[in-house]
Amino acid sequence: MNEDALQSAVAVCEERWKKRLLRERQSRKEAEALLEKKSLELYQLGLKLAEESEQRIQDQEAAYQALFDYTLDGIVIHEISGEIIDANNEFIKMLGVSPALISGLKFDGLHSREHLERVKKARTAIAENGAFRYESELVRADGSEFSVEVSSSLLAFENRSVVQTFVRDLTERNSLIATLISAKEEADLANQAKSQFLANMSHEIRTPMNGIVGVTELLSRTPLRTEQSELVNTIQRSGENLLDIINAILDLSKIEAGRLKLEEKPFSLEDCVESALDAVKGLASEKSIELLCEIAPEVQDGVIGDSVALRQVLVNFLGNAVKFTEDGEVKLHICQKGLEQKKNGSAVQKLVVKVSDTGIGMEQEVLNEIFKKFVQVDGSTTRQYGGTGLGLAITQGIVNAHKGTISVKSELGIGSEFSVHVPYRINIQVQPKRRRLYPDKRLLLVEKHPSILAWLTNECQDLGFEVVAFGDPISAGRYLGESDIAFDVALIDMGMDLLDGFEFAEKMKALPGFRETPLVLISCLGAETLEKASNASPFAAYLAKPVFRSRLDEVLDLVLTRSEGGADSVIEAQERKKRSLRVLLVEDNPINRRVAMIMLNNLQHEVTEAVDGQQALDLLEQRGGDAFDAILMDVYMPVLDGREAARRIRKLMPENGPRIIALTASALPEEKDEILAAGFDVLLTKPVRIDLLDEALSACSD
Repeated sequence: MNEDALQSAVAVCEERWKKRLLRERQSRKEAEALLEKKSLELYQLGLKLAEESEQRIQDQEAAYQALFDYTLDGIVIHEISGEIIDANNEFIKMLGVSPALISGLKFDGLHSREHLERVKKARTAIAENGAFRYESELVRADGSEFSVEVSSSLLAFENRSVVQTFVRDLTERNSLIATLISAKEEADLANQAKSQFLANMSHEIRTPMNGIVGVTELLSRTPLRTEQSELVNTIQRSGENLLDIINAILDLSKIEAGRLKLEEKPFSLEDCVESALDAVKGLASEKSIELLCEIAPEVQDGVIGDSVALRQVLVNFLGNAVKFTEDGEVKLHICQKGLEQKKNGSAVQKLVVKVSDTGIGMEQEVLNEIFKKFVQVDGSTTRQYGGTGLGLAITQGIVNAHKGTISVKSELGIGSEFSVHVPYRINIQVQPKRRRLYPDKRLLLVEKHPSILAWLTNECQDLGFEVVAFGDPISAGRYLGESDIAFDVALIDMGMDLLDGFEFAEKMKALPGFRETPLVLISCLGAETLEKASNASPFAAYLAKPVFRSRLDEVLDLVLTRSEGGADSVIEAQERKKRSLRVLLVEDNPINRRVAMIMLNNLQHEVTEAVDGQQALDLLEQRGGDAFDAILMDVYMPVLDGREAARRIRKLMPENGPRIIALTASALPEEKDEILAAGFDVLLTKPVRIDLLDEALSACSD
């Protein structure tokens, strides 16, 4: 390449580098300008953020200061050792000191002397755990003390830890608590006065009622013309209705006052059910309503609880069912919903109790209202069937006390079903009874009612019997006439159509192959029919409806194991052989004493009278402890009341003394426990029924 070309090439390169340098300089200037602009923007933004942050800090400080100064609680900032750094206006106002003096005080020194140990404990807890809360008393500037709640916690302050304490004045709260306690005490006194009033009213009403009901019952046992008998029955029912109303009011009052206490005592579930059914059996028999009872095999009979409360629930349900049923049946069914094992080895069975009927039923909108007080289905029903409308309200209260539940299903014109789910502890000391089996025995069953027929058939088959069952006497009679099969025992219903139980039994006994067959009468017609059965030669025993499993087992065992050619019938074995007892009757009311005297005479007992407890003690000291088999004694008497008399009798005759039976017109449960604790063996509530009196005295004959 020549020199000119080389210089030209160099010149071109230099030109290019100059242009490139210019571009770089221009780009640097633009970048510097942009950087300067952005830096200015960032600086301005930083200033703005700093201003906003400062404002936020100021706002937060102002809010905290406002909270610190104007909160309703006192706030104190102090050292862990107790020296006060700052306090808000509310705390200063609490103490009644000058704001200028507050920082010179020590927080611990503001407490009353009685609480200084608590303050030391709080200081230690704060140091270890960072927080503590306690109640104490502070001392005002004027020397007065006031109660406070103190809540302290550690707080970071100026690179060190201090304590922030909230102090709440409890004066108003304590005043309110004192007012509430005073109001509760007044309410308790009012409830106590109410209970005492109810107890007094119960006593005052039951005392004359004892004369009315007792005399009426005695009068009904004497020979009367038809018209007289009807009048006596009217008086007796009216008295019993009045007594039911009194009991309902007392029960409701106890529930509303929260004084319903449930006992925890062993009892037989079957005995309780039988007692409840006995209470409604008479009315059911009058209305020709079948009473059915089924207790499932898995249900444990021995339980622990309040048998009186359970009986009341059953009586309320059964009584309503019978009252509102004109035709058909009332059925009680009890089964076990589940079994719960406790850690302590005990067991609780969850029972389901159902009472169903074929009565008038209810409309659906009524079902949610019937458990309220004084509520019945409707006005016309109230007029027709009567009642206070308290029974179901009381029942619900009892079920709630058992921690159970209650429900109802009903259909107008079809019937109703009430259900209760309630737990009961199993009495492990009572072992289930083993049933005797009869695998080679044949049993004839003639029963009109299909449900009873089915239940008895199943029960007898479970016992091993070969059962031949009929629902009417005509079919049964035709079978017996055409068959040469022998039966070991026959169960015969009393209330059958075409032929009643007695007529069928006579015809059966007339057949050659059945003259020696023991017959058992099944009846729901009460004591009169059973008395007739005991004198009727065809029958060896009887079963009262509703039939219980234990009673069925007992009767079949008696019938099938009696000795050959024995002169006594099984009915005589079923009846308790009574003996005349020597009874000391202690009663201050002359009318009630006369009523009790006649009852005891009717029961063929020898009676000695006393008008108060002191006279009874004098008689016992004169005649000796073995002069009487039983003492029937009123609880409330002048000179010496029944409780004190019972205590002295037990001290006088600690062993093998007479059975002491209490008579009382009071029906409160707490009094029952107190009366029994005084030394009585059993308690009878006035008005006294002769059958209950006979039952109470029966233990003396054993």
